[in-house]
Amino acid sequence: TLFVNLSLSFALHPVTGMSHLHNSKSTKEISVVLLGCGGVGQQLLSHILNTRKLHAAQGVRIAVRAVCDSKAIVIGRGVPVPELDDTTLTAIRSVKASHFPLSSLTSLDELEIRVLDGDIENCGLLSLIESFSRSTGFVVVDCTANEDVVGLLSKVADMCGCIVLANKKPLTCSMEFYDKITLRKRHLRCESTVGAGLPVITALTRFLASGDSILRIVGALSGTLGYVMSGLQEGKSLSSIVQLAKCLGYTEPG
Repeated sequence: TLFVNLSLSFALHPVTGMSHLHNSKSTKEISVVLLGCGGVGQQLLSHILNTRKLHAAQGVRIAVRAVCDSKAIVIGRGVPVPELDDTTLTAIRSVKASHFPLSSLTSLDELEIRVLDGDIENCGLLSLIESFSRSTGFVVVDCTANEDVVGLLSKVADMCGCIVLANKKPLTCSMEFYDKITLRKRHLRCESTVGAGLPVITALTRFLASGDSILRIVGALSGTLGYVMSGLQEGKSLSSIVQLAKCLGYTEPG
């Protein structure tokens, strides 16, 4: 989750010029669409809420405008679509932490809840994202665990939008899609997809950019497997280790 947070921060650079914002008196608002609100998505919302003062000092306002789970999409009512306020984001996080779907947020009148009927692209989300691309910079954060979002992410790439991935499946679905979303390297952040929070991708990218050759990569880059193997070395049973790893949020959703 740490590197989802860092990746989101780094993804702001192409749309804010963030390195210069400490000299600016203006605030740049960045629209964020969150796909998936499981353990990682919830932690990301918590991070956004807890770092409002830091972002304000940097001249950035992260405006979460849509949150999706596998059943529904939550957006604010209005034209243009308003930001989901902090009270709403807290309610979303609480509902999902209690293992309820977003569609259960019916008590909040200021929200529009669109029930997903199969394809995520057929619920108006793409047109919503297009409206952000015409007004401010935007970031689409994929915290799902499936390939259903690939079509949507492909169109986001066509709009030169920033993409942050905690979901590794879009990177492995096809070489054509991989080449497409990695074409604009400054618009893609995917550090959290491998390495258990270690900056593996950043390190390798810097090595290559400096002209070094990568001859071999050796390591167990799965944090979950590392945790399980360490437990086995301590004499714990496999079943107890896996159960604890799941409770701690280390395992894949499936």
